[in-house]
Amino acid sequence: MMATPHLFAGAALGVVLRRPLYALPAAQASHFLLDCVPHVDAHSLFGKAGASPTPLEATVAVADFLVGLAALLYLTRSRRDRRRGLCAAIVGLAPDLIDISPRLGSAFRAWFLTQPIYAFHHAIQPRLSPHHLFTGLVFQVLTVAVAGWLIWRQPSAIPK
Repeated sequence: MMATPHLFAGAALGVVLRRPLYALPAAQASHFLLDCVPHVDAHSLFGKAGASPTPLEATVAVADFLVGLAALLYLTRSRRDRRRGLCAAIVGLAPDLIDISPRLGSAFRAWFLTQPIYAFHHAIQPRLSPHHLFTGLVFQVLTVAVAGWLIWRQPSAIPK
């Protein structure tokens, strides 16, 4: 799944659940739940199976992350709970951030305690081919829209 839905879902959980003790584990769990939905991502669109990220795949992934983060920063700009929402957003994206980090990802994949988590994370993802672009993106767009609406509608915004 692209980064933006993970960021928005995590942030929405951070804002709605209000307590980090609940919000952060829920944001982490949301990552795996969202990855269970058939989707397209930068790898399925521009990557090569079993190979390192292609330049186009990496560019799309970084652009998606930056656009999603910028939109989330804008959406939460006047919220008292902005820090909690942004922390939950990063926690919601953490499995992918760890995975793409060259050193951290290699260690995570190799260490006997975390290797099963890595294997589980990749086993649950029903990626679609580029031929199913609409199907693979529609749930992600809906996730961003619903999460954005939840963040916007929560009553903890600072009065202007």
